[in-house]
Amino acid sequence: GNGFALPPGKGYSILVAGGIGIAPLVFLSRQVKSFKTSLLLGARTKDELVPVNGLVPEGLEISTATEDGSMGRRGLVTGLLQNVLGDVKVEQTMVYACGPWPMLREVSRICSARGIPCQVSLETAMACGVGACLGCVVRGKGNGNKYYRVCKDGPVFNAEKIDWDIQ
Repeated sequence: GNGFALPPGKGYSILVAGGIGIAPLVFLSRQVKSFKTSLLLGARTKDELVPVNGLVPEGLEISTATEDGSMGRRGLVTGLLQNVLGDVKVEQTMVYACGPWPMLREVSRICSARGIPCQVSLETAMACGVGACLGCVVRGKGNGNKYYRVCKDGPVFNAEKIDWDIQ
């Protein structure tokens, strides 16, 4: 498989995590050397938020959203993303995301509408881990029947390559 591609230059990196999707983004947060990095955390409730203190670098801007409003902003983490993207310079921004499919679909839609590059790490069951069983395939965008094996071709993809409306 493959991981996140680090951004060229020193722009703005936005990491968007839904629930346990924080796991790969913790490691990414330590590697990103952007001028500015924000971590947006989302979960259903405060009890489902993964504590990140001590796991991510000092100085990281962290914002949270819970669906029930028990911690941070009430609503979805994608609402935080829309706020953060309000006045950023597109050419200097990169979004990285990991979380449930509906969240990734919305993050992809938001970034695509603004012309902001986005990489997603897909969460899916990988039975064999080598691409033989095809149990982890996702459909790609475009003509034909292009399918990606998450275990072999991913788990990280450029968001615009995935057909988000199929799953």
